[in-house]
Amino acid sequence: MTLSSISDHDVSSENYLRGKYSICGVAETTYRRGSEELTHSLATWAISNAMTDAGYYAKGIL
Repeated sequence: MTLSSISDHDVSSENYLRGKYSICGVAETTYRRGSEELTHSLATWAISNAMTDAGYYAKGIL
């Protein structure tokens, strides 16, 4: 697949995105230089908060 063939697709159309993606919410974490928090921990925190923002719960996601 070439770059030109990719740009020929209307990726914003409902037909292209249906059943493939979900924008679930927005969240952020605090970060301080020298923090002892691991990247995995920060990612888990952000994902959990984004799901809550969107009204999703872990038990409802496959």
